Amino acid sequence: MSALIESLEIIKQYLIEHPPKYHSEIVSRLKPGLSHQQIREISKNFPYTLPKEIYELYQWHNGIDDSGDKGGWNYFISAVGGVFGYLPLEEALKKSQNFLNLKLSSQDEIIEQYEPNWLLIFDQASDVNAAGVVVVIENQNTYVRSFDPEDGFYGIIHSSLTNMMLSNAIRKGNLSGKDFSGGDFRNLHLHKVNLTNTNLESADFRGANLTQTNLEGANIKNIKIEEAFYSDTTIFPQDIDKSKLIYVGANADLSNLDLRGIYLNNMNLENTKFINANLAKNYLLNANLKNANLSGANLERANLEDADLSGANLEGANLHGANLSGAILTNANLLNAYWVYHWVVKDSGKNPIFYKTVMPDGSIKN
Repeated sequence: MSALIESLEIIKQYLIEHPPKYHSEIVSRLKPGLSHQQIREISKNFPYTLPKEIYELYQWHNGIDDSGDKGGWNYFISAVGGVFGYLPLEEALKKSQNFLNLKLSSQDEIIEQYEPNWLLIFDQASDVNAAGVVVVIENQNTYVRSFDPEDGFYGIIHSSLTNMMLSNAIRKGNLSGKDFSGGDFRNLHLHKVNLTNTNLESADFRGANLTQTNLEGANIKNIKIEEAFYSDTTIFPQDIDKSKLIYVGANADLSNLDLRGIYLNNMNLENTKFINANLAKNYLLNANLKNANLSGANLERANLEDADLSGANLEGANLHGANLSGAILTNANLLNAYWVYHWVVKDSGKNPIFYKTVMPDGSIKN
């Protein structure tokens, strides 16, 4: 079983055990899978040869049956932009061609981008969502884009179809003992995920967040793990060369890195360098940031509630919208930092603790 199918089975089981509120029958509406020959026949007019991942997807199930009185929002997966359904192959091809025709004919000013190698497989499952998620076919590989014409967002959100399904599966079931060999975990947030005794042979973890991840007993033969993030509490199955990994902890140097989504709550980050790092919207609740160097860091809308920032250097940092409720700022340097004070306290009512603190305007606050 491939990592893609393993992930899909986990998602399916999760939907059986936790059915969507208004569509508890969603799993029973998954259509039977297609044969290899059927897929080839249905897609014969598509200008690109469908890659292995799409064959696997539609051999597993041919989307969700939306016929007759079974219609409505068909929640199946989540991704950037919301929650999405799962179109049968015939419908995916038809909708993709319709969007491409609209773009080429300029009849719809909203649709600025749709390409012949885009396949809209996952459609809108809520009226507040993006229009869908497209799988882009390129050199017999796939990657995944959001399709949100109203907001003009068509960004790449996953490195492959398998990567997207793994990102859903890791939060929806027991992964211990599963076979994810060859799986694409690139840049996924695996913080606190239990991967004990899994088969990860030849899997790709480059750029993944492995802080507090448990990989005890996993088969990691031939895995790619360069530039993955790990912490003191990451459990590896055996001695592993960490020279190409990125350590997250006290005295680490995380300068100039994109750390969005690397959860740092309650972590000991004393004396750590975050110079010009991107920590926007990050969670650093109750983190120990004593004497940390956050100069020039982007902390926009970061949550620093109850964090210890005593002696920290925040000179020139972007703190717009950051939550500093209850944060300790004794001897901290905020010179030229950008912040709006009413955002700092948020709704908790807890003021930051100031003592000999250098404020953005150079004044000292006690």
